[in-house]
Amino acid sequence: MTAKASISKNKLFSMKYFKHTFRSYWWLAVIAAIIYAIAGPLILWMAAANTRKYAILRADNDLKEEIVRLVQQWFGLNGVMSYYIIAMFLAVVFALVTWSYLHSKKQINFYHAQPISRESLFLNNILVGIAINIGPMLVMYALSLLIGIGYGGLSSVPWQIALVHPVRIFLFFMLSYSLAVLAAQLTGTVLTQFGMSAVLHFGLMSFLLVAVLALQTFLDTFDGSAAFERIWYLSPLSNCIYWFTEPGMSFDTAGNIYLPGLGVKWILWMVAITAVAFIAAFIAYKKRASESAGTPLIFGFTKPIVEFLLMFCVATLAGIAFLEVSGKFFFVVGVVLFAVLTHMFCQVVYSKDFKAMFANKKYLLGFVAALLLFFGAMYTDLFGYDSYVPQSDKVSAIQIDLRSIDNRSTRYALNTSDGNIYTDANDIELLLAIADQVTESEHYYRNSNLYSNDYLNDSMYQNTMTLRYTYITSSGRKINREYNQVPIEEFKQDFLALYNQSSFKRNVYGQILNLQVGDICGYDLRNIIYSDFIRNSGADVDDTLNYGYSSGYGYSDGKYTAKLLDAMKLDAMQRSSDDFPMMPLYALDMEISDEANKERGNRVYTWVVYSADKNTIAIIDKMAAEYNFAAVDYTALANYISYLDIYEANSDSHNDVENFLDSYYAKTDVQYLSDEGFTKTRTVTNKAEIADILAHTLSNEAYYSSSPLISIRDDIFIGVHMRDIIDSNCLWDLNLIVPEGTDI
Repeated sequence: MTAKASISKNKLFSMKYFKHTFRSYWWLAVIAAIIYAIAGPLILWMAAANTRKYAILRADNDLKEEIVRLVQQWFGLNGVMSYYIIAMFLAVVFALVTWSYLHSKKQINFYHAQPISRESLFLNNILVGIAINIGPMLVMYALSLLIGIGYGGLSSVPWQIALVHPVRIFLFFMLSYSLAVLAAQLTGTVLTQFGMSAVLHFGLMSFLLVAVLALQTFLDTFDGSAAFERIWYLSPLSNCIYWFTEPGMSFDTAGNIYLPGLGVKWILWMVAITAVAFIAAFIAYKKRASESAGTPLIFGFTKPIVEFLLMFCVATLAGIAFLEVSGKFFFVVGVVLFAVLTHMFCQVVYSKDFKAMFANKKYLLGFVAALLLFFGAMYTDLFGYDSYVPQSDKVSAIQIDLRSIDNRSTRYALNTSDGNIYTDANDIELLLAIADQVTESEHYYRNSNLYSNDYLNDSMYQNTMTLRYTYITSSGRKINREYNQVPIEEFKQDFLALYNQSSFKRNVYGQILNLQVGDICGYDLRNIIYSDFIRNSGADVDDTLNYGYSSGYGYSDGKYTAKLLDAMKLDAMQRSSDDFPMMPLYALDMEISDEANKERGNRVYTWVVYSADKNTIAIIDKMAAEYNFAAVDYTALANYISYLDIYEANSDSHNDVENFLDSYYAKTDVQYLSDEGFTKTRTVTNKAEIADILAHTLSNEAYYSSSPLISIRDDIFIGVHMRDIIDSNCLWDLNLIVPEGTDI
């Protein structure tokens, strides 16, 4: 390369030098243009042509709508998202190429001998890297716009959206490019430059993710879900991916497309990080000596930082993997082994000499000792994190999701994202009492890979739940704790006390209590007692009543909707554990309009009607009489059954009879039942007795619709023989289990 004598060393930017450098990297611009062309206009063109072709073949009159939808989705996010990823990827690659001369002393001396200052050389290289990436991107994006216009689909995409993408792509590119340029100034080889780029892009995020995973492994009341979600924002690439997969493309209430904004705060952070990275890169560029080319890491202070990040992440992940496979001892083995291996790798890379693999042994020993002490402190709960429960006078509210004590299946639970807030003093005392008992018997929530869990073999601990507490102190501070494997049976009286509180009902049933009849777009009312029998008997009876759906079920004109909703609200507030065991009878699947989130469609809630819900049942009986809907009638159900087989346990040993519910058993399985300790004690053929048994037992769907506070007898279950099924190999067609307090 021949230097131009006219270039002044005092000039910060030289157009001549810029053009000269750009011509040196024209091939990078061509590569970028090809990649952007394939990902953008070519794919959009192919998709639009393909849509038009098949629309013509089908004689489809909705061609324009399909084209509009295609272009709308492409520019909304589904297609253009590839430009974001490509821009950030090319930012790293182009920084590797345009700054590659820093890896050779000969090339450094040549460049620094040119009549141009280091400042000007740095700025020109930065601008060339931007130009060879952003230039081709803008050209190909403009070509995509022209294709969209040509096919007549771009009219559905507001110009603000079509033009905002290049700006956002530029922001993400500059963020990634600034980190890649900084990596080039801190390193002296291709390998370490690429590694440093990875560290700057993902190092902080990886460190925090592994740290949270370690906390979640050893601190068993630590709930890391919120932390995990926030940490994903800390890497430019993962932040970009999260942005266009989570908020994504949306529609306003008028059906027009729009994109959620990045937010002023995040844009300011992007600009600030980009500026700091470029400034740091410039300072490093000025300070690095020409003789440092070929040195893996130019500045000594970066070595322990990079080594710490690698050793912590690799050793911790290896230890946790060993823990999952083989237990506590091998956790220590994994941590020590992979800390040593990572240290050896770093020393070899730093020195470019295998003989140096055991250099800096003091650092290695100190790191391993500190890491094991860190894990040991968490394992022993040295700082009292797991055992912490605040005093009641320090707590103003507790946020907790207690839906799981209302219903065994989340399918039948109304959606509340973070739980409900309890502020009543009695509620707070009850919840704190449960937390106190749980932390006093810490084995309830201890991770099974770290602690003995033999107690789980006891049937008392088969029915457990997870409690996620958020203690809100008087100062407004929020303290999160998660208690796993809490046995419902042991805390049953406490849960029953909560169940009977009106505040519990207002929180758990808040969605229904606040629902207005105008919000209900439609519903399916299902007889869940009949459904199990109908599937097994082939009975010609309709177990579902429909309103507002275009389904083939029995149809309702909706005139009972308001009365039905009022009855459900009244019954919800009157529910009491005194009515246990309540039998689930009906499920009401309601479609609720959601104008605030129209792009996600309407919400669907399922409300279970129990035998104690007298007001709701009275309305359903009227609907059944008017619309010929199959109301729950145990006498009618008994007519579908030939006989029942009663099986009882041979001893007082605990048996998990719930496992029998959703299984088909052949006659050869009698031996299996015998091995499980069950023997058939009698057969019931009397229709009246069969009807009475049906009224006091739970089939599969009814069981999962019931509250886990209703205990199940583990010493008895029932096999049902349907009347119209003839199968010489069939032991039972349906299975029933018996709630506690019920004699069969």
